[in-house]
Amino acid sequence: MLYALFAASLVGLSPQATSTPATELAKPALPGFHLVAATARVDYFAMSDSSAKVDDARKVEQMLEAIERRMGQRGPGRLSYYRVSYVADMQRLTGRPLLGVTDAQGRRIISCVAVHAHELVHSVAISMGEPGRFFDEGLAVALSGEPEWKSKRLQQGAKAGLEKRALPRYLADFDGAAPDDAYAVAGAFVEHLIAQHGLAKVLEFVRGCETCPRDEMFQRTFGVTVADAGAAWSTQLRNN
Repeated sequence: MLYALFAASLVGLSPQATSTPATELAKPALPGFHLVAATARVDYFAMSDSSAKVDDARKVEQMLEAIERRMGQRGPGRLSYYRVSYVADMQRLTGRPLLGVTDAQGRRIISCVAVHAHELVHSVAISMGEPGRFFDEGLAVALSGEPEWKSKRLQQGAKAGLEKRALPRYLADFDGAAPDDAYAVAGAFVEHLIAQHGLAKVLEFVRGCETCPRDEMFQRTFGVTVADAGAAWSTQLRNN
């Protein structure tokens, strides 16, 4: 399954001003969408043939705020959520058969999913720091709680992915790997870091990457190089 790319350049979205009144935001910025519902923080748009419901806007807002509480990080002041009907629509809008994309400011999401937790993690995390695609996607997989990546399934997917290429290759070229393998390896590794060091420490690492190179910040935060941590985890996973 393909997961989100940070693809503002693909969808041509411009950031919204968080201070703009809701009444002015409730206009679709993409052709073919209509406003389904608006809450205090979410404008929910959908294509006419989608199965979107009025209550979906409230659910997106609730999920956004639950993720914010867990991460201790404020997300966008206001979010535009565009619900498409089919993956083929995503292909037409973004040029890729994705399930969802989040723009570079975290203020707009386009998704095939009614409430896309993975994208909402991106929407919150995007302002924290830039640890690179591997850790961006790994964090979204680890925190989204989506059924595709639950516990043993995630570990099994990571194990299969590591049989095809070593962890350093995923770190160096995340998008060059098969998506199922790349997301499983990244998600399982970040989940491992959370289990070993706690979420607060992992988020400290992400925030530190705003001003410090990723590998240097990793060693500062966790007391070990990313190469050594990855090798130890890979060996542990293969032996389980």
